[in-house]
Amino acid sequence: MFVSSHTLNLCLSCFLCFLPEFQINLWCPEVCSCAAGVVDCSKRGLTTASLPSSFPPHTTALQLNDNHLTALPHGLLDSLPALRRAALHGNPWSCDCGILYLRGWLLKQSSPASIQ
Repeated sequence: MFVSSHTLNLCLSCFLCFLPEFQINLWCPEVCSCAAGVVDCSKRGLTTASLPSSFPPHTTALQLNDNHLTALPHGLLDSLPALRRAALHGNPWSCDCGILYLRGWLLKQSSPASIQ
């Protein structure tokens, strides 16, 4: 069977169009839902201990609101350079040394991320 280079290029272009969405869903934590750069882990009853250890690298918005989080594990957000919005409200954050990582991450953001 002969496949022209034009047909092959067209098929490859179609595949590449869907690749970013495929990659995000491939990396999506089981307890969350992911679509178009948004990772929604809200209202899942997550604790600091049960929080996923990583998120898709192209995450632009992370919804962790309305869980049972008291702190974020050190380094959790460091591998998310595209992150621009984080929803953190509705969690019983502890005002102790466990919150220092989140504070430090917020302070070192060069462009203001939208934090709720």
